[in-house]
Amino acid sequence: MKKNLAFLLLFAMLASTSCGDTSAVSEDTTASSDTTDTTAPTAALVTDGLGEWNFNGATFDMLTRLYEMVHANLNTSDLTGDVLNDEIYERNRRLEERFNFTFTE
Repeated sequence: MKKNLAFLLLFAMLASTSCGDTSAVSEDTTASSDTTDTTAPTAALVTDGLGEWNFNGATFDMLTRLYEMVHANLNTSDLTGDVLNDEIYERNRRLEERFNFTFTE
């Protein structure tokens, strides 16, 4: 039994090390005047997956309740200076503008 376990552990170690990239990493030592990051994705490639919708000014009603330990306000009527409140307000206005609808709570 111990022999089988030893072989199994040895096989697992060998299999995990064989998955690594063995190609040599070449370092570019020449100075470049171009400082743009070519690895960063462009804004056109990034999407939120929500698609393009138009709700023609419809009203989206949210039912919420007040609870002391949870910030359950899903909609706020104005900016107050509170970070969470202001972010909720900004998010909702961006969504309303993008999808042409109105939040009510």
